[in-house]
Amino acid sequence: MRFFGYHPDYIKAIRSNEKKGIFLFPKDVPLSDFLCEDHPDVYLIPRDRPLVVVDEWGESIDHSCLQIVSFSSFDFYVSPELKKGVFVELDETKAFLRLAGINQLEYLHSPPSINVPRHVKTYYMPRQFSHTRWHHSRLVAMMGEVLLARNGFSKEERDPFVLGASLHDIATPAGGDSVMHIDPKRLSEEENFSLVLRRHGLDRKWSKKFGFNLAKAEQWIRGHGPWGGLLDVIDKVAYTIMDADHIGYNSDNLVRRYCLQYPLVGDVWQDIRFDGTKTWFISPDRLFRFLVLRAYNHTELYLNPRSRSLDYTLYNKVKKYYESGEIKRDDLLNWNDQQLERWLEKSGEIENWPVSPDDLEWFSFKTEAEAGAFAKKEKHRFSHLEHVRAFKTGLDWLVKSGRHLTPLRFVLPQRKVEQLEYLSRKYEGWYVHCFRDDA
Repeated sequence: MRFFGYHPDYIKAIRSNEKKGIFLFPKDVPLSDFLCEDHPDVYLIPRDRPLVVVDEWGESIDHSCLQIVSFSSFDFYVSPELKKGVFVELDETKAFLRLAGINQLEYLHSPPSINVPRHVKTYYMPRQFSHTRWHHSRLVAMMGEVLLARNGFSKEERDPFVLGASLHDIATPAGGDSVMHIDPKRLSEEENFSLVLRRHGLDRKWSKKFGFNLAKAEQWIRGHGPWGGLLDVIDKVAYTIMDADHIGYNSDNLVRRYCLQYPLVGDVWQDIRFDGTKTWFISPDRLFRFLVLRAYNHTELYLNPRSRSLDYTLYNKVKKYYESGEIKRDDLLNWNDQQLERWLEKSGEIENWPVSPDDLEWFSFKTEAEAGAFAKKEKHRFSHLEHVRAFKTGLDWLVKSGRHLTPLRFVLPQRKVEQLEYLSRKYEGWYVHCFRDDA
């Protein structure tokens, strides 16, 4: 676990020094050494060697402003001394800061380690993964800023997009996706994006300061148009890298083993190209490796029935109060996770943690009718029913092939296409979760 996610050259340097008995800190390196005039607000800090980066006063930089990007060559850093610009604006925006209290993966939990016997029962505390929607959104914003600068876009062109990209999750309800699924039409981020920005006056304020257009931004966060396509790619790259770091760190699973095999798989973000009309990647091989990692995130965690089993504990608690009107949509758009849980505790909804997903078992079916019939038969121990859909593989993303841009699926060998398509469909179906009789 010690060096999981680190750059391989960094690991070599540390181990070489340890063999020599050298345990001194590396020399100080001024932050100014990493200034790039194309994107001066965002510094790229190399990950390939031990560094102590210091500010202009010789003090270590503020690590709360450092965005670690595992499996890649650079971390991102925005100085707290920055006086103006979109990143200063975000740090002063209450609605954006609320995302620091919304967990990225909520009650999802790691699959058990591959070498753990099946009869061994595992227990979990709530929110096993520590990263939040705020961490993810900052990474999307920083990555968007750097990519657009590298692709030749001016500051005036970048600012509106970076703002829109950073706020793509701003309307995430307290409790995250599990709560959103209670009423997807009224609780989704896309449906409430404009509502939240107007309520906080951000549309008018940013229109004057940065040329921000709310109607365009709403199209972007829905994935529409060229800029929406770019945001969709950056979003998926950012959360895949960040989630894989946590999934692989917590247990010995396919995500961990794959990242150890390809320790710089996260560098795919540097292959992204955008010309204002389309987004593409310059390396089919690196994109394929990334998409396999993303697929493993899905099969090991996002869609894995065992990893999802506890996620519905929050769904079931909130659902009855939402449907009765005791918890309203505005509450969920204003609260963070902790505020929601305090409200539930006051209402008598107290969970006895730690809990075990092994207290539940699940059964899969091809149709809703089959699943419903089974649920009725097992109503004395029924927990919940859910529909798992195949995820999008990314095989239609464009790559540079010779002089042309071609969907990845037409460049790869057929066996690799089939590998991604199989992983996409692995858990497709209807699932009935029941409490075990011996739990």
